[in-house]
This record gives sequence, structure tokens and C-alpha cells, in this order.
Amino acid sequence: AGSPAVSGDSGNAGDPGDGGDRLDEADLSSITAALEAEYGTDRVPDAADAPAEPESEQSLEEVFETFKEHVNASVEVGDFQTHYDLGIAYKEMGLMDAALDEFRIASGAPELYREACSMLGLCYWDRGEPEEAIRWYRAALDAPGGDEVRLSGLRYDLADKLEQTGDARGAYDLFAQVVREEPGYRDVTRRAAALRSKLGL
Repeated sequence: AGSPAVSGDSGNAGDPGDGGDRLDEADLSSITAALEAEYGTDRVPDAADAPAEPESEQSLEEVFETFKEHVNASVEVGDFQTHYDLGIAYKEMGLMDAALDEFRIASGAPELYREACSMLGLCYWDRGEPEEAIRWYRAALDAPGGDEVRLSGLRYDLADKLEQTGDARGAYDLFAQVVREEPGYRDVTRRAAALRSKLGL
């Protein structure tokens, strides 16, 4: 309940020219090499085979979009882990729009839902969209299985984002929960104490 609708939350992730992506020929080569090393050349078409127009008439964005289509076509249906791994690779290259697309697909797997939501939150934060980021972090926390895994890192990260956006009380509540469950986690005890003093609690 309250989790973002994964399938319908496309936002502006596919809009070209929004400044969210940085791509050059070296990036394309790096992606291709990484995928070949991970999955073998039989599953990763060469990006050089993709252009339907002379190279001089295609933008790097168009080449990359075609490359993505070929990569996705080579990924087996239901292989959510590969989409998650692609999301990580794209994010590390600063290709936030592509990363968002991959993490949305990966979130379709129950076993990856929490991690994918967390990465969606991080990507949106890096894009300068704090409200959307916080929404995805909350979805990650609300995911089933919270009693079976340690959520200190996720709570800490969300608390940090809330504090930066001015929600001191929300941040304190999360920091305090981490203190109760794992008092030695990073600097959570100090941060909780600082917010408690600030809020006069």
C-alpha cells in the first residue's frame, strides 16, 4: 500500500536533451565490453551493427537508443537481474534516464523490488527530484520482507534525504529507529542526538 505504481511512473525519463545523460563513444565501448564479459558475445550484439543511417547523420543519443534496443532484445524474458545490472552500469556512467528504465523493469521481480526501488530513489535524487526520490525510498521500506532483512542502511539513507529537504522530525524518527535496532551503525547515534536537540525532544 502506498508504493509507487512501477508501470505507470515514467516521468520524463525518456525525454532527450534534458541534460540527464552523458554519453560518448568510450561509454558505448565500455558498456559493450562489460556486457560481453558478463553474458558472452552471443547475447550482446555489437553496437556497430545497430545504426540504420550513416554514422555522420546519427546523434550519439540515437546510436545509444538503438544499442539499448539490441541489448534488451538479447536479454531473456524475465531476466530481471540483468536489467538491474544494466541499471547499475548506466547509473555509474551518469546515464540516469537509461538507469531509471532498467530499474523500473527490475522492480517487477519481487526478490529485486526493494533494491530496485532504492536505486530508483537514488537516481531521482541525483537528478534533483527529491520528492520522487523520497517516494521510491519509502516504497523500498514498505516492501514485504522487512522483518527478515536489516533495513538500517535504507532507513539511514531516507533519513538523510528527509533532513536535507527540511523534514527534521521525519529524519529523527528514522534515525532513532536505527539507533534502537543497530546503535553502532555509522554515525547514526550522533545524528539522532543532534536532531533530538534541534527539535527540543
